[in-house]
Amino acid sequence: MRSTAGRSWAWPTPASTASPTSAATSKLNLGPLIYLYGGLRAFLEWRGVEFTVTVDGRTSTFTGWFAAVGNLGQYGGGLRICPRAQGDDGRLDVVSLGRASILGVATTFLRSYRGTHLRHRSIRLDYGASVQISANRPLNVYADGERATELPATVSILPAALRILAPADSPALSGGPGTPRHPGASLD
Repeated sequence: MRSTAGRSWAWPTPASTASPTSAATSKLNLGPLIYLYGGLRAFLEWRGVEFTVTVDGRTSTFTGWFAAVGNLGQYGGGLRICPRAQGDDGRLDVVSLGRASILGVATTFLRSYRGTHLRHRSIRLDYGASVQISANRPLNVYADGERATELPATVSILPAALRILAPADSPALSGGPGTPRHPGASLD
């Protein structure tokens, strides 16, 4: 898979879990809260998933809740899982949540709407051009709310492959307001 401008590759969900935007759940008419509903459904089925995430050759294996890849800071009805991602920097942001209590997972999810979850002690952040993710069990991968594939998956970015039409001060672009970068963060 290749990342394109505006596409966020969401965290994997159990292969048996329907997309939060599938026909079965869209009848609920929850608007942006459908992602909360989908997250809660997946949460109830989640048990000890071991992820292996490789970013530009750096590999980390951990037991946890999710690994998300994005090149823009917002998706899924306002979720800001990768809040520092910028559409024109030529890098993918990788955010993962390792071991955490149920309260820690819920707090992380709620804080992700404001992009303040990166301070959680179990969150890891990395940046790169190529990301491979695998797990010890079958998991689906969603992109923009749609099922894209199953793990293992590779996401890569083609810098400057698309033109982005946006105001110069857009927070989605480098140098936009409210989007500070912190290079050097890693999974290790």
